[in-house]
Amino acid sequence: MTPIKVVLLGTGSPRPSVERAQPAQLIEVDGRAFLIDCGDGTLTQLLRAGRDINVVQRILLTHLHWDHILGYAALVWGGWSTGRPQLEVWGPPGTRRMHELLFGQLHQADAAWAIDIGYQRAAVEGVRIREVEAGVLFAGDGLTIRGIRVHHPVYTLAYRFDYAGRSVVFSGDTAACPALVQAAEGANLLVQDTCAVYSRLYSEARSRRIREALIGFHASPEQAGEMAQAAGVGTLVCTHLLPGADDEAVRQEAAAKYRGQALVGIDLMELDI
Repeated sequence: MTPIKVVLLGTGSPRPSVERAQPAQLIEVDGRAFLIDCGDGTLTQLLRAGRDINVVQRILLTHLHWDHILGYAALVWGGWSTGRPQLEVWGPPGTRRMHELLFGQLHQADAAWAIDIGYQRAAVEGVRIREVEAGVLFAGDGLTIRGIRVHHPVYTLAYRFDYAGRSVVFSGDTAACPALVQAAEGANLLVQDTCAVYSRLYSEARSRRIREALIGFHASPEQAGEMAQAAGVGTLVCTHLLPGADDEAVRQEAAAKYRGQALVGIDLMELDI
């Protein structure tokens, strides 16, 4: 049994796609499960991946853009309805307000009704929110989790997991930046945002302008390859892909700048580290 497994639950972008759910990744570390981001469709993707949704007892949000959090309420409700024992949520400043808006205001009456018919009060009222910034976020039982601030229009964290001599980095959304290269140094796996990619669907004028703007706060596959090469990463996985992107073209663009193994993420792909 490998010490770390990564499951790509959602490899898509804000633009809807039947092929790719919005961003979410599961990392399993020696029996512990952590969810990185929670875009639309995450709950269903966990079930499709054959996971009990209640194995996820800690969620790490990279940032609060809608495509990374639209599945959050569904996951909290789904776990509550199926007997989730506890939940801890880490995220950048603003995470607590998001949770309180949803469960202290929008869904407050629904939660009260659910408690009245037998749902456990502690399972929703006991959700622990931890707003985090860059630095060591956890160190214990052989596992270290670090948050690294990367380049995006809102406060965004990449996350690095180190365990049993193996390491995985989730970039979050970021343009090419030195902080990401430093964070990924020597990592076995880098799951990298490559949203700034050519797509045949971005051909009309408005979409072309949107795609051209993406390079200011997302990486291209070429930049992902350059960062992975500079960091000495073992395997690079390109994710956060626009509908209409050509998988093989993405892989080749990344591989042109990178001597390691370059992969294009697809939903429900599992990687043993």
